[in-house]
Amino acid sequence: MCGEEKGSLFLEPPKTFPNLFQGGCNDDSLPAITRVLATAITLVTPKADLGAMDIRILADAIKMTFEEKARQSARFFDSKSESLQELESLCVDLPTLSEVVANFYAVADALELPKSTAKRLSELLTPFYGGGPYAKFFDMPAKKQKSSVPPMLTLCDLEGVANDPILMVLTVQVMILEILRLIRPLNEGDTLKPSLLVIEEVGVLSGESKELVSFIQDAWKTLRKFQVTCVGLTNTVEDFTEKPGPKEIWAVSPNKLILRQEPSALATMSALLKNGENGLVPTQHHVDVLGSLQMKKGSFSEALWLGQTTQGTFSYFPTGTDYWCAVSNPTEVGTVKKLESMSTGDKPYFRSICALATLAPWGFWNGPDAVEPSEDEWKRLQIEVNS
Repeated sequence: MCGEEKGSLFLEPPKTFPNLFQGGCNDDSLPAITRVLATAITLVTPKADLGAMDIRILADAIKMTFEEKARQSARFFDSKSESLQELESLCVDLPTLSEVVANFYAVADALELPKSTAKRLSELLTPFYGGGPYAKFFDMPAKKQKSSVPPMLTLCDLEGVANDPILMVLTVQVMILEILRLIRPLNEGDTLKPSLLVIEEVGVLSGESKELVSFIQDAWKTLRKFQVTCVGLTNTVEDFTEKPGPKEIWAVSPNKLILRQEPSALATMSALLKNGENGLVPTQHHVDVLGSLQMKKGSFSEALWLGQTTQGTFSYFPTGTDYWCAVSNPTEVGTVKKLESMSTGDKPYFRSICALATLAPWGFWNGPDAVEPSEDEWKRLQIEVNS
């Protein structure tokens, strides 16, 4: 519904990636781009042992490449005074990693370093440019996007890179940089626009990567300054106890919302709660409360909220709109899509959800099974969706 109202963007790596260089080259983006490329090297070559001068060459070469692109795209004209005036093009070619690597030698020469330093660094990045297996990530030609209002909803499906620990780590890093690029223009000056970052099934962030853990740590702090609420969701408690990425998300998140747990998960959750991160030290009382939570599907859910400023239980009672926004049963999903096709007005998905929430707030069921609306119900729904 959000995407239908104000635009949406859907990324499916490895088919489509956010561009590492899209955010430009400034005091915020240059260190982040450099860090991502350094991470790429250490993921492929853990013993690369990058030093301060390696990082310096990376950063200076990135900056040099951006400057070259700006000069190439500049237009020189002033018809009135006949003097030269540099005007930035509306559409600038973005750097590729091949171009950055090509500048290593010029940077090394300027820093009075041996050519072997530049050669070694370019060889370490070989998998990520030219014919390398990961070249599609950093080495694809692209244009700088014209400044515009970012989409209200951006969805990145990580399933395609879930089994590749290198692509997984890099995709998460670049996605967070992309999020920062999108929200910064919305939060300039004194006005901050609250936003939401949700990582569903956080178990996918399971790679044994110190870089990923460190990156999450920094990103969560940075995003919080922009009033972005970061949420990590999982159905598997062990994700927060066994996997580096989720463990760090648990550690840096000041609030924990815990739904009813199966008896088999209570021991794990109890041990997790007693770790006491962020100054929070749950007592046995919290563990007992956790074991008493109840949930009735389609009616209510009880949850435990543990935070630095708030602790307690609450009950969530979904509305009809909540219900139809969250349907996953194939029959119910089909009902939404069919009704959407019957809408003759704008925002057909929004209209369909509202119609269903009004006339059937808890869906259409025959005993334990979801069913399609009857012929009379379809007629009423079609009238409602077009009213």
